[in-house]
Amino acid sequence: MKKFKLPAIAALAALINIASAEPNFEALKGICYGPFRDGQAPGSVYPSNEDMTEDVNLLTDLTSKIRTYGTDDTLFNIPAICETVGLDCYPGAWIDNAPWDQSQVDGLISILNSSNDVVRGAFVGSEFLLRNDGANLNSAKSTLMDYISQVQAITDLPVGTSDGWHIWNYDAVSDLAAQVDIIGINIHPYWESQYVTPNISIDTAVAHIAEKYNLIKAKYPGKRIVITETGWPSDGPTNYAAVPSEENQKRFVKEFVEWADANDVDYFLFSAYDEEWKGTGADGNFGLMYSDRPAELKPALLEVLQSKTAILAINPQSSELTVSTFPGNSYTVVSSDDLKTWQDRNTFVGENNTNQTTASYLTTNTFFRIKMNL
Repeated sequence: MKKFKLPAIAALAALINIASAEPNFEALKGICYGPFRDGQAPGSVYPSNEDMTEDVNLLTDLTSKIRTYGTDDTLFNIPAICETVGLDCYPGAWIDNAPWDQSQVDGLISILNSSNDVVRGAFVGSEFLLRNDGANLNSAKSTLMDYISQVQAITDLPVGTSDGWHIWNYDAVSDLAAQVDIIGINIHPYWESQYVTPNISIDTAVAHIAEKYNLIKAKYPGKRIVITETGWPSDGPTNYAAVPSEENQKRFVKEFVEWADANDVDYFLFSAYDEEWKGTGADGNFGLMYSDRPAELKPALLEVLQSKTAILAINPQSSELTVSTFPGNSYTVVSSDDLKTWQDRNTFVGENNTNQTTASYLTTNTFFRIKMNL
């Protein structure tokens, strides 16, 4: 059954009238997904397929695509899990000048050779050149280009690599830029605060992203540019003028998504969940959800979900919502407390001679969406 989603909203224990946007709802264009839960870590304890299935089922209600970072152990199975729910996936191979690099690439090639309809592209390496910036840059670039060539040789899907925006600004990587189908740029105002005068704060974070995105876009006209990482931590130490907090993360996500939508910028927001294995500093607190499962949504995610709706009024006298419909088509209102378990509420038919239909619903649940019955 094809699903048409209504933006998730907070009911605030009241009855809300809302008007949906277009039926194909997408809260976020893309999310970076690291599946490691508390007590798990790369090279140690890996998430089970059941763990990742639970995560992916939640993510499909928040975004249309995810980006992953490795093909080792159970991470190899993420694209197949995405296929079960129709969530687009851009798998990645982790390259680190390590003995396992080739097996990472081989795993990615195997994924791309599978008959998986939701794999839309791939990334070879994540900040590999950033970690080798300096005397090793040319050697690292040569290694990376060889791995990318291996992947491009077996697929017609777009293949890219993800690195810091400033790496792509080097003339020395122009041949790499010419080779890839996607230039993935990471822009992290929190981490980059110390390198900008005056230092980046939450007030200037999105303006900084816009400046660097437009710089790389102008440098490589005609190339597909995707922001493959950006975000703001909800906790951790202050980095010059950049202050982590849930309030600042909420503001960042709201302002970034508004800017990206207004300027047709493709992105993967970093990241889906907090990750305990990265430590107690800022690096482990970029998640839109807390690390413990079942995951709770942070204020940043609630903010963007709410901002994607058009709330007309809080009306305690009504239990109705007005949604975009096609005349004569059948729809069902479904609702959830946690974005994971959905319950059918009532079925209605799109009204004739209009693309707006009013439907009633119950208010015992926090989140609502519409599915079209085919």
